[in-house]
Amino acid sequence: MGDQYLDWVQEDLGKIDAAFVALKAATGDRAQEVDAVFQVSHDMKGQGGSFGYDLITAIGNQLCRMIEKVDTVGDAEVNAIEVHIGAMKLVIAQK
Repeated sequence: MGDQYLDWVQEDLGKIDAAFVALKAATGDRAQEVDAVFQVSHDMKGQGGSFGYDLITAIGNQLCRMIEKVDTVGDAEVNAIEVHIGAMKLVIAQK
């Protein structure tokens, strides 16, 4: 199953990218959009360590904890989410 992880995580990266694009474009409270990012990052953090990608677990965990603590999603929060997603992409790209 370890070989399949890289395929699965690529799908998850596609999902989190789509969720982030929707978040960035959203107006208002962005609750639904940020929840979509949370759900994918939660899945990624759960799988990462199981397949030897502990950094995916760590980054995903930090992203989830940050989202849980945020009352309002403004530009600074969107930028922080983008940094976390970028870090996950880098980890996977560098294997």
